[in-house]
Amino acid sequence: MSLPPVKVEVESLKKTGVNKAGRNYFIMSAYAMLPGIRHPQLIEFYTESQMSPGLTLQVPIVVSVKDGKPSFDLDYQSATAVKVGA
Repeated sequence: MSLPPVKVEVESLKKTGVNKAGRNYFIMSAYAMLPGIRHPQLIEFYTESQMSPGLTLQVPIVVSVKDGKPSFDLDYQSATAVKVGA
């Protein structure tokens, strides 16, 4: 069984910098449409690619076990852009 991707709309660039490896990084502010929750939720995420505000993504959910507990994370590196209204 696979989980449906989460729709995420990028709101703004929150922070930028250079990581220890010398690569640029960006902390983005976005709204995620989560299953079972009526209104979009404000989130922040780390990326090494700058994203434009208004960009809408379909982000896969990665399920794993951490410290003996299930963990559900969004895989932004595997995200795909979607057209507005899709």
